[in-house]
This record gives sequence, C-alpha cells and structure tokens, in this order.
Amino acid sequence: MQIEDILDLLPAELKARLDSDPFFDDIPVVLAVKGNVAQEYSRLRADIEAASGHRGVVVIVQQIIADDIYLGLPGGPMKLFPSFQVIENVELNNDDSGTKKSARKVARHIIKNMKLAGFRDFVQGMKCATPAIHPADIKDLADNVVAEQVNFECQEFSDEQFLYCLPPVFTQVPGQAQIQITTATPGAAVWYTTDDTFPYPGTKDDGYEGSTSQLYAAPLAFTLNVPQTIRAAAYGPSGTDYISSSIERAVITLTSL
Repeated sequence: MQIEDILDLLPAELKARLDSDPFFDDIPVVLAVKGNVAQEYSRLRADIEAASGHRGVVVIVQQIIADDIYLGLPGGPMKLFPSFQVIENVELNNDDSGTKKSARKVARHIIKNMKLAGFRDFVQGMKCATPAIHPADIKDLADNVVAEQVNFECQEFSDEQFLYCLPPVFTQVPGQAQIQITTATPGAAVWYTTDDTFPYPGTKDDGYEGSTSQLYAAPLAFTLNVPQTIRAAAYGPSGTDYISSSIERAVITLTSL
C-alpha cells in the first residue's frame, strides 16, 4: 500500500473493525460525508431510528485529521487523529425498541475495540488522544439528543524510503564578486532566478510561460554594493523519485572581495 492512500482508506478500515464487533450489531456505523454534525445527523436519522430492530444510537466515523510531524522534511508518515461521534437519541434509545446502550457506554467500547486493533500496514501506535472522550457540540441537533466524541492518535505506517533534495546554499567565492549555489544532494540540479520569479526546472518552452529560470552551471557575477535577489531550488537527478527541495530566497549585497 502506498502511504498516500492511507488517509483515504483508513476511515473504511475503522468502520469495518466496528462492524465486525457483535456489540455493534444493533448500532449503525457510518462514514462521515461532511464535517457538519447537524447535517450528518439529518442524513442518518433513519439509521438512528432503526437498526436490526433496534434504534437510538449511531456511530459516525469522522474524516481523518492529519498533522505533519516532520516539519523540516518533505514526505514521510504523518500523525493522524482518527475520531468517532456517538450520537444518541435518549428517548428512542430507552424505549422498548431501543438499544439501551448509552452514548458514553458505546464510546468506551470503541476505545476498547480500537486499542486491541492492530491495523497492520495502515497505522502504528494507535492510542487514545487527550481527552479520549468528551461531550460533542450538538447545538443544532434535535431535542433529547446527546453525543460523545472519541479521539485517537496514531502515525501512518510506511516502509517507503523518501528521497528529497537538500536546499541550495548561497556562498561568496573567496576573493571574487561572485556567488556560488550548491546543494549537498549528489547529482541534483539547481535552477535559479534573479528576478524573484519561480525557479522552475526548465524554460517557458517546457510549459511554464513566465519562467526566467536558468540551470546553475557556474558562479554568478555580482556588482559590489548592489543588492541582488536570488531564488533557487534543487531538483533530483533525472529518472529518480527525489522530491525537490524548498525554495531558498536571499537578497545579497557584496561589499568587499
């Protein structure tokens, strides 16, 4: 599995895990379509009112929130925050056809289930977030409705090796009114501009109409005491899967040789 697929596939995996648990035989488990709980409740009202002859509670697997844990590096696994909304219509849930399982009880069972799940090749380190359970904001829902949110955190599983170019570095050539641009990535090509346009790896003939980008081949000549802007990025060797570097920008004034 490609790491890029995990965000899309994980919610269905979470749902399937709960669906396989007999505890949820009379509780619908559904995937969120939108982030608005009120809209989700309206869409799922029929599920809340009837499931295998019982009614009163539904579990919504929410869209995954992700955060970059490697701020200095492109690519790599992300930290994920799976969460669930347990919505209970108290009146329906406690009548003769209700599940009799409170939102709080369902929330605790979700924690028990998820912590036992391995989700091999999807995520690693699945654990409760802080807080693990808290009342959900349901201001716009119907009367007699309560909700609990269940929160987890984990990290994408990846055995992929991410290759990325290290950013360009600008240095003065000793004794010369020249600036050299280097990158520590072997075989990488550096493209640069001196008019603050995007250092695209090619020319306007390659599809970037406004590009003045040039392939760096030799130190750039400067006029002393005149500021000059340089933008540059490193791009991986041809035929490789390297991720391009960050774009480095500098306004350089050489005052002496």
